[in-house]
Amino acid sequence: MNFADDGSVAAAGRSGGGNGGNAGALTPVPNFYYAMDAGDKLKFGIGINAPFGLKTEYDPTWIGRFQAIKSEIKTVNINPSLAYKLNDMVSLGAGISAQYRNQAGLRKSRSRRTPSLRLASVVV
Repeated sequence: MNFADDGSVAAAGRSGGGNGGNAGALTPVPNFYYAMDAGDKLKFGIGINAPFGLKTEYDPTWIGRFQAIKSEIKTVNINPSLAYKLNDMVSLGAGISAQYRNQAGLRKSRSRRTPSLRLASVVV
């Protein structure tokens, strides 16, 4: 994800800043699924995955430093399930999802001055 400055104007007495560098990177997303027989017609399964997450980190001198420098959210979803085969044409299944989310993190530069007018776009 790269930031493109489309004409930002810094407030009086405040320096503009750079484009922030490369804020993100490719990250592997873990997942695990398992199923087993729990009886002749009963099946048990479990899925563990990361349905979504976010991590960005811009250079501390970038022009948007008063909005965000570093952001991070991680989630883990655990989904146990059961299925019962009524006959060759009908099976019924149900599961429950429990989701863990870490404390969302956001870090930005602090300023006592009024924020500047910003015109920008983020290119993914």
